[in-house]
Amino acid sequence: MTSMRIVFAWLGALVMSAPGAAWAEGPQDKDTTKISVEARRVEICREGTPEFVEAEGLVTAMNARLAGMSPVEAHLPAARAMARLFAHLCFKGVPREVYGLGEADSVLALREFWRSGGHAHLSSILDWGRPALSERFYWTLPDLRRTWTRESDPKSPFFSLLCSAAAPDCGPQARGWRLRAAAFLKRFSRERQAYFGSLSQADDDSDDCAAPRKEGTPWVFGDWVACVRLGVRIEKVLPLGGLRAPTQGWLTVSGRRGHYSFCEEVRAYDLATGAAYVHQICDSAFAMGRAAGKGPHKISVPVLRVGQVPLASLREAAWMMLLADRVGEPLVIEAVRARIPDGIPFLQTSTFAGRGGGGRFGSNQTILDWRYSNEGGARAWGDLTWPEDYNDAVRAHAVELLKIAEAGFVEGCPPAPPPRHLAVPAGPGDDRVGTSKRTQEPHLVKLWEGMMSASHPSVCASRPVVPKVR
Repeated sequence: MTSMRIVFAWLGALVMSAPGAAWAEGPQDKDTTKISVEARRVEICREGTPEFVEAEGLVTAMNARLAGMSPVEAHLPAARAMARLFAHLCFKGVPREVYGLGEADSVLALREFWRSGGHAHLSSILDWGRPALSERFYWTLPDLRRTWTRESDPKSPFFSLLCSAAAPDCGPQARGWRLRAAAFLKRFSRERQAYFGSLSQADDDSDDCAAPRKEGTPWVFGDWVACVRLGVRIEKVLPLGGLRAPTQGWLTVSGRRGHYSFCEEVRAYDLATGAAYVHQICDSAFAMGRAAGKGPHKISVPVLRVGQVPLASLREAAWMMLLADRVGEPLVIEAVRARIPDGIPFLQTSTFAGRGGGGRFGSNQTILDWRYSNEGGARAWGDLTWPEDYNDAVRAHAVELLKIAEAGFVEGCPPAPPPRHLAVPAGPGDDRVGTSKRTQEPHLVKLWEGMMSASHPSVCASRPVVPKVR
């Protein structure tokens, strides 16, 4: 029997009106009575004017400043200077979505923003004022990315794993992991957007930005820019910086796996040796249903399986989980260039392009809790959607990596026993282990107790082991 999937999607744009001063550009006698929102003219600085020369010099100076900055130096002065640059007379009237340049958290973030479209955006605006250029182009803006380095998070419990901004590629073992993760996130984003795009295609009444508008009203610059933005891809992306491979500590995963036939289980993996402990109790919804009204259902017996999993695969899965909370909402990573239609009135409206979204869910999905801890005091925790996450690219990749690691499980005598810091969760909010309400469910607590009480020599003597569960 296949599981039920629930799908929802939303797409749209937010339209708001705001008064503004009338600036000089665009046909002054243009009939704008059909424009549905209040508009203001966009000023274009003409080549050779003092304003143009000043703006061009500021763009050149910012380009040189960012190129000459050390990755570890204070970034706020440059961030403030960039914000002032975008507010210059030649640029401030152009419709855009700049998400808080003052919130940049590093020189790396400013450089990436500038490289991936910030510089091109401002340069293209200056080109509008060059009479020798017969065509005009508009560059969308990328979003500011987050940074996770020793300098941006000096108090991190994972400081020893973080790379410095001056050497973000400090972990060669994780280099391939980062490339694989980036490729997965991009592919996931494109497939997801294609899926929801196909769902909404029948109801999509948006215009082709290069064609006349369907409702007969003329394009104006602000509305056209909003149209272009709707076609910009957004995707989740890893933070700037580098994270070394975690080679010490334990990763635990607990919860229910399966739908009609399922196992409640706790799993513990040693990142130093690959030692693996799987304590589970399995059952079937069909068996439970048949037992209803026909006497008590026979309770399954918990079984402890021990052995090893491949170290490289295990560490990559843990590495991805540690990065999960450092990845925020989907972002515009690369700017897009679009040719401005001929004869368009340079009017800025208050039309803002909304970012579409949606979600898919299946009745076969369950939530697993994961925790990382080591004897040095570093702790992290989170959750995963099993067996597949349809909506979150980062967690989807972590699940796939966990599957790969667990597929390599080989039963045998594990090379290391579970340490004391993996003690049975004490209660919700216990930041020593990062517990959740799911972790506190009585059957999972009993599985924890059974796994932790099994002595190391006994689990190596015979397999599988059936611990005594109180």
